[in-house]
Amino acid sequence: MLISRLHTPARRVRPAPHPGLDTRRADRSRQVRAPLCNALRLINSHRYGFRRVADMGKWLSGTAAAGQWIMTGRAVRPAARDLARQWPEAAKEDAAFRANSLSATGISSCVRVAETDKRISILAAELDAYPELMNTLSGVVDLRTGEIRPHDPKLLLTRITACPADINAPHPRWDAFLAETFNGNREMTAYRQRLAGLALLGKTPEHVFPFFWARGPTERP
Repeated sequence: MLISRLHTPARRVRPAPHPGLDTRRADRSRQVRAPLCNALRLINSHRYGFRRVADMGKWLSGTAAAGQWIMTGRAVRPAARDLARQWPEAAKEDAAFRANSLSATGISSCVRVAETDKRISILAAELDAYPELMNTLSGVVDLRTGEIRPHDPKLLLTRITACPADINAPHPRWDAFLAETFNGNREMTAYRQRLAGLALLGKTPEHVFPFFWARGPTERP
């Protein structure tokens, strides 16, 4: 009687995961073709640098160093293309996957799928939603306390001043203006300063209409 010898099949080595790739989700996504897999890689690698404003149909890009979000989509497609270029070509399946991902259709599909992910999809109402914060080159100024905080992309600030803020800087011209205009009247000086601070806010907590006038040779308002 002949006894067949059993051969243990060779063990297949699983390739190392690609940097920035969620392998559990990506393995499943490869069964439904490239767009979802590439979209996951794009979001995992750039989730803190891109936002999609769903109700405006616009992309935002930004970094903590820049201090603000900019309404532009020019960086999204190059980022998707760079990630596609990093895909390995060792296997025939991977080579075909990479070629499809690098095509114009593949890149567009990746971006269209990525823009619906809840990790980067936002609404326009979430932009600049903190009226008591002023974004400056030196940080985010809390207008209630005068504190300067580090830039934070999570605040979704799209506006920024042209100059840095220095809370402790001297202001001789402003002091001279107040002293000359109100002739040393402390009550009026304090009121004018509060009005100036009120004008910095991004909301209208007080419904007032200031009207300034002065008696003198010029009768200027």
